[in-house]
Amino acid sequence: MNELPAHIADMCGLVMNKPENTSQDIQEKYDNPIQWTEEGDGTFTLTYFGKIVGWMNKTKLDRRDGLAYRAVSIHGDVRLCWSERMARDWLLERYH
Repeated sequence: MNELPAHIADMCGLVMNKPENTSQDIQEKYDNPIQWTEEGDGTFTLTYFGKIVGWMNKTKLDRRDGLAYRAVSIHGDVRLCWSERMARDWLLERYH
């Protein structure tokens, strides 16, 4: 006997047949709902499930060597952030 019954093979963790869903199907099904889209003028638009959350652009501060980011929510709130992630998190917090 060369093959195990399907329920025993399943308990052992053996793959008897190739799964029908490929990783590409799964990836398309579970795309990230938070997306940055770069506009032509250097501004980035943040969307959450296809709805606009706010905008961000790079800016330079006099007291800092690196870049900072200016984030603007859809409600008109403005904040200077030290990183792109901080800008994204702040915009998502302000979204309601």
